Amino acid sequence: MKRILVLLSILVLAGIAGIYWWKAGEVAEFQAATVFGEQARPLPAFSLTRHDGEALEPEDFLGHWSLLFFGYSNCPDICSPSMQQLTTALQTLGEEQARIVFVSVDSERDNPEALSRYVGYFHPGTLGATGEAEAIADFAKQLGAFYSKRPLATGYLVDHSGSAWLIDPEVRLVGVFTPPLAPKAIAADLRTLIDLGP
Repeated sequence: MKRILVLLSILVLAGIAGIYWWKAGEVAEFQAATVFGEQARPLPAFSLTRHDGEALEPEDFLGHWSLLFFGYSNCPDICSPSMQQLTTALQTLGEEQARIVFVSVDSERDNPEALSRYVGYFHPGTLGATGEAEAIADFAKQLGAFYSKRPLATGYLVDHSGSAWLIDPEVRLVGVFTPPLAPKAIAADLRTLIDLGP
């Protein structure tokens, strides 16, 4: 009888070990995200100003999954639809485990007050950020975000990339969502990443 119990115990332990081995060998599949894996890197140093007037620094990303989007409040086409798609993704996710951080590439017009009005249209908890033009340019360059001011007869536009950069709770740049931003796919990928852990 003891031998049978020992044999059963060994089989159960082997089965558990096999399940863990199988799970560890699984490669997560993503619908929309390009996940950097071992190429994930710490968010570069920066210092910007939030829409509420407080400082925004890398430490403020600690403990949150964040979708970082570069745009500007006067954008005539890309920004508002993209921000709404990110908002819908987080609403689909159903839990406040992620947030949007909107970094303005138009420091001339997007002061904290203007950003506060703008981010209020989107997902609760969305942060707006602005700062000195040089600080924004350096931050964008380190992440690989493109933008360029385009003069018009009256005023100007800012051409910019439409991607959303993914920052994990350990303040690492771990992936990117490129256009078109599909809310259901983004939500599904975020759920996979949250379940896997940072």
